[in-house]
Amino acid sequence: GLSPLDLGQDPFLYLAWAFSAIGSDCVPSQLAAKLQAPHTDFLDTIQKLGLSSSERALIVIDQFEQLLTGPLKESDRLMFVQRLLHAASVKGHGVHFLVVLRTDFLPDFLRLKGLKEAIEANWFHVERMTPKGLLDAIERPLALARCHIDDQLATALIDDCGDEPGNLALLQHTLFTLWNKHSGSRIETNDYYRIGKLQGALQRHADEQFNSFSKDEQNVVRRI
Repeated sequence: GLSPLDLGQDPFLYLAWAFSAIGSDCVPSQLAAKLQAPHTDFLDTIQKLGLSSSERALIVIDQFEQLLTGPLKESDRLMFVQRLLHAASVKGHGVHFLVVLRTDFLPDFLRLKGLKEAIEANWFHVERMTPKGLLDAIERPLALARCHIDDQLATALIDDCGDEPGNLALLQHTLFTLWNKHSGSRIETNDYYRIGKLQGALQRHADEQFNSFSKDEQNVVRRI
C-alpha cells in the first residue's frame, strides 16, 4: 500500500502503512505508536503479519533522503535506521526492504552508524535516466490507462526536466497535476502551459494550498 505521507514527516507511520497493507489488523496510527515505543523491535510486527513460509513481501521505501530533509529529531532518525537495519539483517521472516535513495545524499547517509556497511553490501546504482528513459516513464503509465500525451508536450517535459536530479520530483508532480486536470483520452500541451510548466506547477499548487488556509494558519506558515 502507498503511504499518504512523506517518509520525512513520520518514518514510523510511513512504515506502519506498509505493514498494515501486508496483513496487520492494526490501524496505521496505532501500529506506528507501537513501532516507535521504547524497546520495540520491527521484527515483533513482522512476525505478526501472518506470512506463510512460502510468502514474501517487499517493502519499498522511496525517497529515503527525506529521512534527512524532514523535521525529525536526530534521535528518532537514528532509532528508525537502527531498527530498520536490524529487521533487514534477520533472515527467514519473508519481508524484504528496498530503499531508494538519491546519490547526492549518499555521503550524508554513509555517516550514519551501521548504514554504511549495509549500503556497501547491497548497493545497486541506477544510472541517470536518459531522454528515452524519461519518455518511457511519461508514456507507458498513460498507455496502461489508455491515455496519450501530445508529442510536443512529451518533448517539452523532457527538455524542461534537463539533467538536474531534483527535477524528477517536479516531473512527477507535474504529470500528476496534468492527469488530474485532463479530460478524455489525451493530455494536451495547452494544459501544461496553463499550469505553469514544470517549475510553475509546484508553485501554483503551493499557492493554492496556502490560500486555502485561514489567516492564522497563513501566519504560522510564514514563520516556518
